[in-house]
Amino acid sequence: MKKRSDKLVAMVLACLILVLPGALSARERRGANLDITLKDGHHVTGELIAIKPDSLLLLDLTTGHDASVALDEVSVIRIARKSKALTGLLVGFVPGAVGGAVLGAHASNGDMTELGALFGGLVVGSVAGLVGLAAGLGLGLDAEIDFASLPEAEKSGVLAKLNRLAREPGVYVPKPTSPAAGLEAAAPTPAALDLARFRLNWMPGYLVSARGSFYEEGVVPFRFTEALPPGEAGPYPSTYYWATPTRQILSLGRIVLGYQWTQRLGAEIEFFARKYAINHLANLQFTSTIDDLAYIGLYGSDEVTRSTSLLIGLSYRPLAPTTFQPHAVEAAVAAGPAWISTSIPPSLAFLGDSQAVDRKTTWTARARISYDYHFSRTLSMGVYAEYRRLQVDIPAFGAMENMEFREVNNYSGNYFWRLTEITLPAQRVNMGGVACGLKFGFGF
Repeated sequence: MKKRSDKLVAMVLACLILVLPGALSARERRGANLDITLKDGHHVTGELIAIKPDSLLLLDLTTGHDASVALDEVSVIRIARKSKALTGLLVGFVPGAVGGAVLGAHASNGDMTELGALFGGLVVGSVAGLVGLAAGLGLGLDAEIDFASLPEAEKSGVLAKLNRLAREPGVYVPKPTSPAAGLEAAAPTPAALDLARFRLNWMPGYLVSARGSFYEEGVVPFRFTEALPPGEAGPYPSTYYWATPTRQILSLGRIVLGYQWTQRLGAEIEFFARKYAINHLANLQFTSTIDDLAYIGLYGSDEVTRSTSLLIGLSYRPLAPTTFQPHAVEAAVAAGPAWISTSIPPSLAFLGDSQAVDRKTTWTARARISYDYHFSRTLSMGVYAEYRRLQVDIPAFGAMENMEFREVNNYSGNYFWRLTEITLPAQRVNMGGVACGLKFGFGF
C-alpha cells in the first residue's frame, strides 16, 4: 500500500509542477512603475530608468518618450506594484498539497491510503494556499513615500533604495556630503515607516507542547440518591475508570489590539479563549442487597473547561520597519485575569440540562516574540512563538445521571433505572504552554 501511496504523491507533485505559472521563470529586468506627484499637483507616471543626482529619469509608457523629473519638484512618490496573488497562491498551495498528501497517506491504512492522501493534500494545500494568497496580495500593494517632507539625509537613503528598482541601477551616484569641521560624516538614518497608530492583530496558533489526548486510569465511587433500603444506596467503587483529557491543539482565539507610542515601544490588550475537555468513562458494578444479584451500568460524560483571558502588556521592537525596510521583530509581555468555567455539556448531562461544576478567576501571563512583514502602513503578516502560563485546579465533584443497570450474568434479564451520583476526581489542567502560529495585522 505504501508503494501505491508514494506513486500517488509523485503523480500529484508532477502535475502541480506542470501548472506553475511562467511568472516564476526569469525574465528581462524592468524598472519599477512610478506615479510621481509634483509640488504643483501634476502627475508624472512611467517606468523608472535611472536615478540621477538631481532628477529621476522615467519612460512614459503611453508616449514612449523619456521624462526627466527634478527632485526639487517631487512631492510624493508612489511605487505601483503588480499583484502577486496567483503566484502566492500557487507557491503556498504546491508544497502544502504535497506535504499534506504525504502526511495523509502515512496516517491512513489499507484502502483508505489514497483517500487520506487526497484529503490531506486538499486540506493542508488549501490552508497554505490561502496564506500564500494573502502574502501575494500584500506584496502587490503600492508603496507611497512623502518625499518632500523628508530631511536631506533620509532622501539620500530613499534614492539609494529606488536605485535598486531602476532598469539601470548603476547610474546613480550619491551626492558627496560636507561634514562640519572636526566631525566625521554620519550615515543617514533610515526614514521611519509611517504606520497606523492602532493595529488589530489576529493570531491563530498551534500548541506545540501539548499532548492531544491521553488516558488516566483509576477508581471512582458512586452511590444512588433515591430512597432505597439500608445498604442499597452505597457508596460502591467502580470496577474501572478512564479519563481522557483532550487539549485544544489549534486555537483561533488570539486577538490583540495594539497602540504604537513610538517607532519601537507600544502597548497592547489581548483577548484569548481556549477549551479543555475531559471524557470520563466508568464501569459501575455492584451487588444489590435486595435480590443478591450483580448489576452493571456504563457511565460516560464530557467535562469541558473554558477559559477567557484579558491581558494587558507592553511591546518593544528591536528591529522596526523603515522606508524600503518592511521587516519588524517584536517582543511582548502581558498579564491579566482569566475567567474559568467548568461544566458538563447539556447533551450529556442529567435530564439534558448543563451541570455547572466550577467557576473561578485566576491569573495568566504570556511572553511572545514575533516577526512581521509590513506590506503597507495598514497591512502586515508574520509568524510568532509564545509561552503562556495558565493552570486551573478543578475540584472533585459529584456528577448526576439517570443510569440504566442490567444483570452482569444475564444482560437480557432484570434491569432498572436509578439516579446515580458519580464522584469524579480533582484535576489540574494546564491550558498554557508553548505555541506558534501566524500573525495578521490590520492598522487603522
